[in-house]
Amino acid sequence: MNKSERLAYDQVIRTVAKRLGIPLRGNIENAIIEYCKKEVDKLLASRVHPKNLIDLLNYVATSLGIIVKEIHKDKDLDELEQEIPPEREPIIGRLKKELNDQTDALILERKNRHPWEQPYLAVINCRGSHSLKKYFSKWHEIVHLLLDGKQLRFAFRRTPSLKREPEEILVDRVAAVLAHHPAYLEPALEEENLSNGKLSFEMIDRIRKKLAPEASRLSTTIACIKKTKEPICFLRARLGFKKDEERLLFAMEHEVIKEKFAPVMKLRIREATSSLKLEELEIRFHKNMEIPTTSIISKAFDGNDYESYTGAELLQTWTTSKGSIGYGKIEIEAKRIPSLNEVWAIIYIKERKGKKHN
Repeated sequence: MNKSERLAYDQVIRTVAKRLGIPLRGNIENAIIEYCKKEVDKLLASRVHPKNLIDLLNYVATSLGIIVKEIHKDKDLDELEQEIPPEREPIIGRLKKELNDQTDALILERKNRHPWEQPYLAVINCRGSHSLKKYFSKWHEIVHLLLDGKQLRFAFRRTPSLKREPEEILVDRVAAVLAHHPAYLEPALEEENLSNGKLSFEMIDRIRKKLAPEASRLSTTIACIKKTKEPICFLRARLGFKKDEERLLFAMEHEVIKEKFAPVMKLRIREATSSLKLEELEIRFHKNMEIPTTSIISKAFDGNDYESYTGAELLQTWTTSKGSIGYGKIEIEAKRIPSLNEVWAIIYIKERKGKKHN
């Protein structure tokens, strides 16, 4: 976020906190997340113990009065219109227009429902690439209701695929925690670590299949990394340019410089997620940082799709313009994800020596 975006976000979280009766002090975002976790816990009576995260999602949705409809093809929308005719619920007539490729989900309040019907209808876009986000989209709509507090603020709400509004960003952050609720994720991680050692892609996939098969591998991986007690990092890398190289390319398009000076794309970090333990060590893998050509990650990017490449290397080979980001041994598991044209990697800090330069 830039400064203006941060100010807008801070204003939103303060507004939400006031609505929920949360004190405006300390880390307000964390306080909102904790509030939502407690609200979910309240919905679980002592005799109710959902066996996994899918059951938890379904139970919470039902408890909040939400019926969820997945749309996998256009025919599903036709069937929904037959089930709830627009003549009885006029807002249903908007669904075909609103649930387009730029929309992940819709949620609406039923105005003319039968007494036995749920008051809210969440329509989840599962067509094409949206299907990868359907689990998260369901939690996103649930969180919107939780953050509305006692005063419902909508009759119809559309959730865009690209979330730029501050409130949508906040909802995503809360949903990311609830979708991999610590009460389920932490015991699963503990069980895997006790029997299998450090975190791996195979271990993460076992956890996903056990707790939430509908969840994406990416969201499950990020959630596991954040909850791991070891110094570990998850990277997504793809070919790209430095910012000054992008400016150079822009200048070339306007024939300011000659083509022979054109920069070459290199494998760079697109996204990095670190465990709390790694953050405490003050070792940071920077966004857009170049991946060493000698790294196992570079080998995996040039290698076979989905094949796991593992091995050890030295942290000091990872450098920025200010020098090495640290010293010591690291262990890496990396695999190429062809559908995204990128490589995913888990980096485990096995041994740290000395201090970093930047």
